[in-house]
Amino acid sequence: MTPFLAEILGTALLILLGNGTVANVVLGKTKGHDSGWIVISVGWGLAVFVGVFAVAAISGAHINPAVTLGLAVAGKFSWSLVPSYMVAQFIGAAIGAFLVWLHYRPHFAATEDADNILAVFCTAPAIRETGSNLISEILGTFVLVFGVLLLAAPEIGLGALDALPVALLVLVIGIALGGTTGYAINPARDLAPRLIHALLPIPGKRDSDWSYSWIPVVGPVLGALIAAGLFLLIGATALSDYYVRPLMGNEFRRPRPIRNIGASGCRCSWEFLSATLATTLSERTFLWRCLTSLKRGIQGQNLDLLYRALPLPTDCRSF
Repeated sequence: MTPFLAEILGTALLILLGNGTVANVVLGKTKGHDSGWIVISVGWGLAVFVGVFAVAAISGAHINPAVTLGLAVAGKFSWSLVPSYMVAQFIGAAIGAFLVWLHYRPHFAATEDADNILAVFCTAPAIRETGSNLISEILGTFVLVFGVLLLAAPEIGLGALDALPVALLVLVIGIALGGTTGYAINPARDLAPRLIHALLPIPGKRDSDWSYSWIPVVGPVLGALIAAGLFLLIGATALSDYYVRPLMGNEFRRPRPIRNIGASGCRCSWEFLSATLATTLSERTFLWRCLTSLKRGIQGQNLDLLYRALPLPTDCRSF
């Protein structure tokens, strides 16, 4: 399977299970009818887990254009792959939304509230106030993308996090920040299903609320840009380049595992650090950028703090 198809599959699973949870809660005559916001938040968190786990080894499991954009701006993902990833995510989201409708079709017919029908496909604000709604989407996406950038480990994207930490991150975003707009935090998750809502022959449906549709797109884009900008500003790239590997073509490159230094208390010279990085990183240009960032970030300071962040051999005196 190619990364393009993997992103379609991962995003389709995300929407099928996430929007499927919403359908189970808000549509008429379902077993889970009116079970509340906590169920929706948990459902979306688990949907992220499944989507990421399913395709992490193939595409990195971005399954969100905001994540793809944030990784690219932060220098963790090739810009040449951004368009194809985003197209795949929108296609996957549309497929997932269609499958939700297919699964719950009798319950759509049994639902009289047109707003609830729309809610299965896309988000809407609890209080319609453009500025506040936009801030909500920016803030929620910022937390998601910044968390991904800080937590990401050996392989690029959400898959590097073993799925569970990202799922928990989405869960807490939903519980803490999702009550205002429904926390789209993903342009594909909102826009593609909204289009499917407009196209499907659903009895009793309302318009697709296109006047609001730009907020769940622009907000996540801005949130991702701010997260990536802050990530670069604080110099996080200097440390995380050990953990997040750039995607070269369709091949992921995993760094060799290195043991933690533990509590040995030994100190390390700049020459030792350079040698350690040189054995870990194969691309010379990537090595130069990493070393430059590191030297600028720790110049004139003891390297003990760096020990706690970088996995170094247990006995640095052997170098």
